[in-house]
Amino acid sequence: MTHKIFSVPQKIRFQHTDPAGIVFYPRFVAMINDTNEDFWCACGFSWDDSGTFAGTPAVHLEINFKSPGHLGKTITKHKEITKIGNTSYTARHWFECDGTLILEASLTSVYVIKNDAGDFIPTPIPDIIRQKMQDYLVA
Repeated sequence: MTHKIFSVPQKIRFQHTDPAGIVFYPRFVAMINDTNEDFWCACGFSWDDSGTFAGTPAVHLEINFKSPGHLGKTITKHKEITKIGNTSYTARHWFECDGTLILEASLTSVYVIKNDAGDFIPTPIPDIIRQKMQDYLVA
């Protein structure tokens, strides 16, 4: 069975670049985070609608930069799920521009809720979220 790949375009704006007109690498990290938010919205889930604070903060990130992103170009950001654990999951991200690989990343996030004391508590991924993630899971 073929899994889905989540994809979304991103225009490289002036705010993303350094004086050389290429993406300043921390901006790519922000774009990975934006891709996560877009992914959850596309799955029909909004952290604002959860009733209590819940989220998926990053706990591990690896990035391999392959080619620069240039001002004015539109890249395509892709995401697929590579592993679903009890409270965490790992996703592969890759960005492309005109058929050229810009970066590859592996991001592990943990599902948390915030308790009354304000602490973030790792919590088993709810079934409704796990089911949405399954569609994007690499077999």
